[in-house]
Amino acid sequence: MACTDLNNYFVSEANRLSSDTMYRNWATSPWDTEEIVPKTRWPDGMSASPNFLVFERSMPLSSAITFQTYGFNDGGEGDAGGSCSPPTATVYQASTRRTMSLKKAAVESEKICIEDGRMAWEIVQQGSHILRNLQNNSKYAWSVQRKTEFTSVCSNKAVADSSMTTSSSAFGTGTIGTINREMLDYWYDRLVADGAHQNNGLGTNEYGQPVLPLILSREAQATLVNNETTLNNIRWSNNANDRLLGPRGSFVNLEGFKHKIDIQAPRWNLVGGAWVNVPFYLPASAAGDDAEVNPDYYTAQYEDLFIASNQVVKFAIPGASLTAGPMKFKPQDYLGNFEWRNIQDNDCNKDGNIGYFRGILGYGAQPGIPEYGAVIRFRRCPLSWTVNQNCS
Repeated sequence: MACTDLNNYFVSEANRLSSDTMYRNWATSPWDTEEIVPKTRWPDGMSASPNFLVFERSMPLSSAITFQTYGFNDGGEGDAGGSCSPPTATVYQASTRRTMSLKKAAVESEKICIEDGRMAWEIVQQGSHILRNLQNNSKYAWSVQRKTEFTSVCSNKAVADSSMTTSSSAFGTGTIGTINREMLDYWYDRLVADGAHQNNGLGTNEYGQPVLPLILSREAQATLVNNETTLNNIRWSNNANDRLLGPRGSFVNLEGFKHKIDIQAPRWNLVGGAWVNVPFYLPASAAGDDAEVNPDYYTAQYEDLFIASNQVVKFAIPGASLTAGPMKFKPQDYLGNFEWRNIQDNDCNKDGNIGYFRGILGYGAQPGIPEYGAVIRFRRCPLSWTVNQNCS
C-alpha cells in the first residue's frame, strides 16, 4: 500500500509569524440554512429509491357539481326519487408517486503528523483554522446542493423570454431578456392560485394578501426596483422612498414578495446552445491554492432567481446509527460534522502519530410539491458608468 506523502502542514516556527493572525471568511447565502429546504429523516429499510405519494387535487369525472331546483315532494316516487336523488358528481382520488436516491460525499484534511506539530508555531490555533476551513467547505457544499436540488425538483423552470417558456425538465435557450416586475406578477398570480402561499411560513401582508419568498441577487433586485412603475411607486410612497438611498438590498418586502439577497446567485453562460454554469469560487488547481471568487462570475451572461417555497423539496438525512441484528456499526454523522481520525496501521501510520479531520455528507432529495416553486433564468444587465475626464 502506497502511503500519502506528508506535507509539513503546519507553518514552521522558523517563519516566525505574528500571533495576530487573520482568517479569510467565506461568503454567506440564504441557502446556508434549512429555511427553504427543510431537513427530515431518511427512511431506512425502504430500498435505494424510496417512493413518496403526493395526494393531488381532483375534480369530478365527466360533469361538474350541479344544483337542481326541486319543489316539495317533487318527483312522485316517494323517498326513492325526486328531491331525494339530486344529480351526483363522482370525485376520484388523484395522486403522484415520486422517488429519491441517497447521495453521499466525504471531506477531509491533509494528513497531519504530530512530529511536525512539535516544531510548529501555535499548533492549536492553526488546527482550529484547519477545522474552520473544512466546516466552511461543508457549509458551502450544502448551500450549493440545496440550490441544485431545488432547481432539479421544481417543475417551473422558466426563462425570461416573450412567452415565459416553462418546463419541468430543462431551461429553454431562446431569446432571453432581463427580469422585470411583470414577470414576477405573472408568477405571483399563478403560484398563489395554485396554493403555494399556504403553509410557507410568511402568511399575509398588512392588506391580507399572501407573501411569497423571493431569493435573488442584489443586482437583480436593483433591476426590479429601477422598473419605471415600481420606481415611481416607491418615490411617491410615504414610508419606502428613503430606501432608494439606502444600502444595497434595502428592500425586504416589495410587491407581494419577501426578498432574500443571495450574493452567490447561480450564474450561467449559453455556449453552443447549452447552459454552462459559472461557479462562484474557483476550484483549486494545486494543493494549497487560495479560494478566490471566480472573475468570470462577474461577467456571466445569465442568472437565476427563485420563488422558493419550503414545500418543494426536503433533504432526508440518514440516521446516525445502523444495526442489523448482531451486526453493529460505528455511528455516522451525515451532516458534514468533522471528527479527528487517528487510525494506527502497519503501513502508513505505524506509530499512531498521523491523523486527519474527516466529515461525511449524505442526503436524499425528497420531493414535495414541485409546482409550488419557480426558478426564472434571465439575462443580466451589466453595470455601466460614464467616466468624466474633465476635472473642475
